[in-house]
Amino acid sequence: MDVKKELGIGLIMTLFVIGLMIFYIFRFNQLTSAPKLINFQTNQTATVGGTVIPSTNGVLNLTAAELNKHNTPADCWIVINDKVLRITPYLNFHPGGASVITQYCGQDATAAFDTKGGLGRPHSSYAVSLLEQFTIGLLGQKINPAVLNQPVNTTNLINSGVNNGEDD
Repeated sequence: MDVKKELGIGLIMTLFVIGLMIFYIFRFNQLTSAPKLINFQTNQTATVGGTVIPSTNGVLNLTAAELNKHNTPADCWIVINDKVLRITPYLNFHPGGASVITQYCGQDATAAFDTKGGLGRPHSSYAVSLLEQFTIGLLGQKINPAVLNQPVNTTNLINSGVNNGEDD
């Protein structure tokens, strides 16, 4: 085979592989990026479960009163270590069952999380790492309610406790 032809084929294959890598890196980042803490004002509104969330000037205040409104399995927010988490998408994936969490919907669940519901054992590092993808802000923070419209990737949650050999 001609050297130029071999170089041309090699170059095309290299560019193809690089293109695939860029595509997969971009796609992977889109799927796994958790909602970031946003602290700015806009005029956007948000909905959760079809319910419009009222806000002042497009800002949602993450107060205890706001937390208390989200106290059902269909709309479950909890606080762990001052982080407000919209935990509804995780309920069916929790290794201990949804009812372990739903009793804390609309409340501060720090003590329950830190002791596995009073068992006196901490959650695994894997469980702690999962919190970030459900965090919508810090208690007392003003957030852009549009953060609530961001989808949560639950692909990595299927059998999360089993896959990691941990009892989360």
